[in-house]
Amino acid sequence: MRIITYILLSSCLLAACKDDAKVSRHTAEEFFDLEAFVREETNRFQQSNCRIYKEASVNGETDQGSQTTTDWDKELRILANMSIRKSAWYDYFSIDTVRDDGNDLVTVRYTTESSKIPVKLLELSYAPNDFKQPLHIHVERQNQNLIFRSSQSLYYTAGAALKAEGSQKMLWFDEQNFSITTLYNCTNEPD
Repeated sequence: MRIITYILLSSCLLAACKDDAKVSRHTAEEFFDLEAFVREETNRFQQSNCRIYKEASVNGETDQGSQTTTDWDKELRILANMSIRKSAWYDYFSIDTVRDDGNDLVTVRYTTESSKIPVKLLELSYAPNDFKQPLHIHVERQNQNLIFRSSQSLYYTAGAALKAEGSQKMLWFDEQNFSITTLYNCTNEPD
């Protein structure tokens, strides 16, 4: 009986340790450096005089307000934290490029199905002839374990707006839904 129990436990452990299937081989050069992009945006905002408007909603209750220049590192950290440029993750992502003639944009899409990687999607939309700086960024992130589940979507329009929306659910608690929209109104004149 012990041998059967040992075999069953060993089989379960091996199945649990099974690695997600790798998609293909990629290098760092193929992955957009989101953290460097956020540093550039932070520097650009710090050189400008900006007024920001925020509207936040948690489970339908809304709060809004505006303020002048802020801590840009803190303001854009949520976007930098969505980076997928980690060498251990490269082989788990598929990379696809799509041209959207209706919007005259080219979108580079990074996707993964790996349960070990929280960032599931990174989409970067560019003007057709300018792949230096994306015009729009869309990121989706999901975390899940036995007691906690969260999903988050970010939408960033370069130099203009950031929207974060998602939900969180903990065991024995109600789901919490949130949405934060930030609009940036900046001039090139420093404070």
